[in-house]
Amino acid sequence: MKKPILPLIKGYRATTYTHAFTINAFVAALVASIAIETRFFIYNEEDSITKITGRELYTYEKIFCVFLTTFIITVIIYGLLYITIGFGGGMLSPWTPIKTPKILL
Repeated sequence: MKKPILPLIKGYRATTYTHAFTINAFVAALVASIAIETRFFIYNEEDSITKITGRELYTYEKIFCVFLTTFIITVIIYGLLYITIGFGGGMLSPWTPIKTPKILL
């Protein structure tokens, strides 16, 4: 089994509920603000993506652009937080399958 990456900043890991909620709120706010700014950039008339593409985008294309940008930024943010403070290691599934009880109805 591989050793986990040691975080660069060891003082603020998500070891308590307060730290975990604070870090997750930071990530959620950062991702949401980037998504909103991306949507604003695409839908804005003056700085529209029309200047880049040369045509007006359909609604589904705009939605896809915002989704793709938000997804990529989220992966980057979680990767950076994993490297810097070790955040997100608890979201991993275990290597061995866990036996769950069967519920009979």
